[in-house]
Amino acid sequence: MLHCDQVCGEAIIRRFARLVFTRESRGRSWPQRKRNRVNPPLKTRSIRTLLCWQAAAIVAFAALGGLWSGGHGAVSGALGAAINLVANFVYALMGGIVRPASATGALFVIMRAEAFKIGLILVQLFLAVKLYRELVVGPFVVAFIASALLFAVAIKSEALKA
Repeated sequence: MLHCDQVCGEAIIRRFARLVFTRESRGRSWPQRKRNRVNPPLKTRSIRTLLCWQAAAIVAFAALGGLWSGGHGAVSGALGAAINLVANFVYALMGGIVRPASATGALFVIMRAEAFKIGLILVQLFLAVKLYRELVVGPFVVAFIASALLFAVAIKSEALKA
């Protein structure tokens, strides 16, 4: 009787041994390769940190806008920061909808999510300026730019921790 170490095609046996067997509902075993699964973006620590920082920025810019020019300044500051929070949340959702099988597919998903994020930001900016007549430009623009910069800061700080 031959053992695995005595067989000529040892490389084939090693390769076969790396396969993972799963049970299907019919009771048969089918070999499947392990895939390196990508974590959905909302489950990654860096995106969760970014969204928490941006939620805190909404409160901070609402307070600063309130000090700057009263109630309408507070709403304007919160609105400016909330635009990027909503856009980044939708970006993370779109990145987690599809699990790409290849690097090209992953790049396509990221590019599509980024394009949708930019489009959503432009629509939200237009709606905020058009619909909120008492918009105070100073706190709105400062909050929008600062919360947009938080994206890079949160991602880099999480990269340094890892």
